[in-house]
Amino acid sequence: MPKLTSPPATSRRHFLKLSATGVGLLLAAPLVFSSADYAAVLTQNKKIYRGTFDGRILVSMNNGQSWQQVVDFGKKYTITKITADEQGIVSVNLTDQHLNFWVHSKNDVHWMTDNYA
Repeated sequence: MPKLTSPPATSRRHFLKLSATGVGLLLAAPLVFSSADYAAVLTQNKKIYRGTFDGRILVSMNNGQSWQQVVDFGKKYTITKITADEQGIVSVNLTDQHLNFWVHSKNDVHWMTDNYA
């Protein structure tokens, strides 16, 4: 008859340390996966614009193969909409907890509010 052996003893402290690590990883997982999500997307004249939840606008000129950041409005803002008019002016809606406003650009470099566009 084979000899039965018990699994190695695990101390309560070691078990709790491993459990806390597992819970920490599970709580952090949604943050890791959501960082690649984009709040707004616009395709215009072979350019793809992506607005992020942390206030950045990325542009791809090669159908999404690579991305370049064109502006960073700051982590407190979310890019909720990106539009373009027939003249090629790109408009971006930014929001935070208290503000909601539009900025516009003709060249992806200078961004102005409605009062200055």
